[in-house]
Amino acid sequence: MCQCQLIKPNLVYSRESEKEDLQKSQQNKSCAVALKKMILMGTDGGKVMFYCTHTSTVKWETVGHLESIISLALTEASAVSASSVPDLCVWKVDETSRLSKVNIEIPVTRPVRCMLLYQDKLYFGDDGVNIKVFDFNSESLDKLKNHDTDYGSTDSMLVYNECYLVSSSYNLDSGKTSINFRSLEDHSYLFTIICPFYGPITCMSWNTSCKTPDSLELLCGGSELGIIGQVCEKETDSLNDTENIKIIRLEALEDKHVDSLSETFSSDEEESNVSFKIPKRDESRAEEPVNSASWCSIS
Repeated sequence: MCQCQLIKPNLVYSRESEKEDLQKSQQNKSCAVALKKMILMGTDGGKVMFYCTHTSTVKWETVGHLESIISLALTEASAVSASSVPDLCVWKVDETSRLSKVNIEIPVTRPVRCMLLYQDKLYFGDDGVNIKVFDFNSESLDKLKNHDTDYGSTDSMLVYNECYLVSSSYNLDSGKTSINFRSLEDHSYLFTIICPFYGPITCMSWNTSCKTPDSLELLCGGSELGIIGQVCEKETDSLNDTENIKIIRLEALEDKHVDSLSETFSSDEEESNVSFKIPKRDESRAEEPVNSASWCSIS
């Protein structure tokens, strides 16, 4: 029998002073995202840079913001950078890996902590309780509930198997962290993983070397490093530090749309027996062509 567990490697910060130093360093930092042989970087001075790992040279750079860049998103055709002002800049990537600014305004009221580009949409999270979804085709902004309380932040997001939107949720009142799963197709809420450690999850990544399609490991980073995955009972004895995790459904996240004039909602919670097994990707949907008429041809 296999259970969902959190594995804490021995390399996590063990002394309180080290945790404090890490938290201070996260308040002012540069950021970078990679795609194939290119790395998009943002600096504390507001500079946006494109670095090629093949030639070990900076292909392009410009001052895109007045303040430090705190978040980036990148595809083969476009990029988005966010600063602490707060503001967002949209860039078009040409064949020579040069960026040109696109004249489009995305409304932001708080510094963007994380974001990702998927098809013709930009998903981003901040110190509000919702995930913001900007549609480049209609130039409209939608919101998805990401917290079951009135105060929280969204610090990291990723797309799994091109079918699921995965986002972290940090409760500012209790200090608890959870991870929410939604369908990318219609943004419907699926389930939530309650994490036993405290502090926000500032970055996440999937272990792509899992042996079977249905087995998965989610790597989470913040003040602690954790690996969430399925662990069989016979393997538990060989692991030094594991904790069982709770998988629930939050009624407060059932409604996918949020009134743009309010970011508060009730905190009803209901536990249910939700399987952690993720369905395989629908290959028939994966072959559907992407609308190429978009201004930036986000893919």
